[in-house]
Amino acid sequence: MKKISAIILLFLSMPLIAQVCNDAIPRVAFDARFDVDLADPNLVTDNSTGLKWQRCVLGFVLDDNNGDLDYRFHSCEQPPENTDDDEATAVAISFTWLEALEAVEREGDGWRIPNIKELSSIIEIACYTPSINVLVFPNTPATSFWTSTPSSFGDNDEVWTINFSDGQDDLISKLNRLPIRLVRD
Repeated sequence: MKKISAIILLFLSMPLIAQVCNDAIPRVAFDARFDVDLADPNLVTDNSTGLKWQRCVLGFVLDDNNGDLDYRFHSCEQPPENTDDDEATAVAISFTWLEALEAVEREGDGWRIPNIKELSSIIEIACYTPSINVLVFPNTPATSFWTSTPSSFGDNDEVWTINFSDGQDDLISKLNRLPIRLVRD
């Protein structure tokens, strides 16, 4: 019965849009590469880079599904705003570039927006929609995320981003609204 409950719980914690992976491509962001902090399951260490990541997109919280610390059964969900709608859905908080910098400052504790190389390091090249390990980083939106890397083309109005729909990078205006995932050394 416990096994069936665990399978149902895993199914319920999966994102609505199914991730697609190509089994012919070797995984680079495999589970064993990451250690979820059992004392604080909101944190994960990348053993390949030594970086510590917030498992959830900034603005989301970790739902521990009744205290079970097995990270496979956690999901990151945005707490609902004051609403009477039981069917409210979670949407990643998006920030302009300036708002993202202000949010990181409020977060404190050494957290920062990752540079393009750091954010690219957690891309799962074998998967898309999203192109990330969804067991380690649950409910990651398949959209572009801010990095701290400015345009090298002399345009101070653009910043490099990583799109977790397909793992590609792109320059985007600082006026756009995108989510952020924070990192620290």
